Amino acid sequence: MNLSGNLPASNVTGKGKKYEGKSYKALWIPSHPNARKSSGSIDEHRYMAAKALGKSLPDGSVVHHHNGKVRGGDLVICQDNAYHKLLHRRQRAYEATGDPRKRKCPFCKAWDDPENMRETHNGSHEHPECRNEYNRSRNKGAK
Repeated sequence: MNLSGNLPASNVTGKGKKYEGKSYKALWIPSHPNARKSSGSIDEHRYMAAKALGKSLPDGSVVHHHNGKVRGGDLVICQDNAYHKLLHRRQRAYEATGDPRKRKCPFCKAWDDPENMRETHNGSHEHPECRNEYNRSRNKGAK
C-alpha cells in the first residue's frame, strides 16, 4: 500500500535521525499518539505504518523496512525489537545462503544449520570445535 501521497507536507521538519547512514524524515505532528513527547515529531515510516494500521502503533513496536529502503519500501510492524532483530538475522542468512534458517559462526564465519552448532547464552550459535580452537589459542598465548 503506497500512502506517500497522504503525507502532511506542511508538517515536514526536514530534520531527522540517521541510522546506518540512512536519514529518516521527521514529521512534526504533536497531536499524533506516536509523536515524541519531547519534540512533537514522528518518523515518517512510523507515521505511515500507523496510518496503514488505522490506529496508533502499540508501545514497544518497531517498524521494519522489508526491502531496506527508507522511503517507498514495504513496512512490517514488529511487536518488539527482538522480532525485528529476528527478521534481520533471517534476511542476512537468506541473502548469504538462500536458507533463512542458517546461522553464522562468529569464529570461522561459515554459515551452517543450527543443528550442527551450539546455542550460546545470548542466543547466537557457534561451532563447538571453533570455540574450542579459539579457547586453546587464547590459553596458549597466556602461558
